[in-house]
Amino acid sequence: MAATPPANLATNDIISEAWVDAVSALPAGEMARQTGISTGSIATIQTIFILTFTAIAGRRYRLRSQMQFAMGGSVGTVTASVCDASNVTLQSSAQSVGAGFVGSAYVEHEVTPPAGAVTYNVRIVANAAANMNGSATQAHWVTVDDVGAA
Repeated sequence: MAATPPANLATNDIISEAWVDAVSALPAGEMARQTGISTGSIATIQTIFILTFTAIAGRRYRLRSQMQFAMGGSVGTVTASVCDASNVTLQSSAQSVGAGFVGSAYVEHEVTPPAGAVTYNVRIVANAAANMNGSATQAHWVTVDDVGAA
């Protein structure tokens, strides 16, 4: 349901409670963002981002992240994950990549956390020799978007 303001709203006009509720349910947009450049090995699990934001009760949030990497001399699989603060995987995405190729890992997950400060981690690992491949023009990123009422 789209919330539209009353026509010809003037000083001292009364706005209906239903309209206020409808506007409150709309997505608030981006709540937090981090970018970074990392070039280290991902032969073991690496935490690329630790993102903390203040959640509002009853809201749904979408966490999204993208990272670039380069495979070494053999074919391998790169797995990117969104984890809670204890590194329990909430969502992961795996990509098989040919030897010597550059790839991009993308992962996305929606959560409805309790109100207050919440932390999520973005991690990446490869099962063969691989390195992060970020640069000034291709930075890794993570965002948290408020996507509306839960």
